[in-house]
Amino acid sequence: MHETLAGTTGDHQRKLFGFCASNGAGNVAEIRALTGWLLDKGCPSVGLVGFSFGGWTGGLTACSDARIACAVLAVPAVRMRYLPPVVWQRTREFFQTLKPAHEAMDTTRLNLSLSTPVISKENILLIEGMHDLLAKAQPIEELWQKWQQPEIWRLPHGHLTWMFTPGLTRRVLRWLAPRMNK
Repeated sequence: MHETLAGTTGDHQRKLFGFCASNGAGNVAEIRALTGWLLDKGCPSVGLVGFSFGGWTGGLTACSDARIACAVLAVPAVRMRYLPPVVWQRTREFFQTLKPAHEAMDTTRLNLSLSTPVISKENILLIEGMHDLLAKAQPIEELWQKWQQPEIWRLPHGHLTWMFTPGLTRRVLRWLAPRMNK
């Protein structure tokens, strides 16, 4: 894979940018279409719960669709600029080649910190994994500040282990319930 891309780094970066932009927009469009369908069918409210990439997509949707009652963004990708901790040198080098594309994407609405939610901050919950090496705490803290400090749960976990916190699902459901019943 890396040899194939070695001569086409610029082209690959343009394709990555296009993929992320269209994929993000497509996911938001699908969520908005489903939201409309659910509301048309009599569903009293629609809330979003997204994890990692789904948290990013949920955040993009919360910034574009006021019909969303509430959103839980668990360890969301806030921006594209990151280098995952990769042990393998060639893979690490490949991710380095994507840095310009990631930096370009971070100047657009794909960076959640540059967008503003159209739902109330009281209806947004951020879940941060304090030891997360993928969706790091600092960008989530920046998002929390930019979005006027919605509720945030800082859990002493990584990208996946937060899900195994005893009682967390019940706690999230208790947070969602009053916001879904408005």
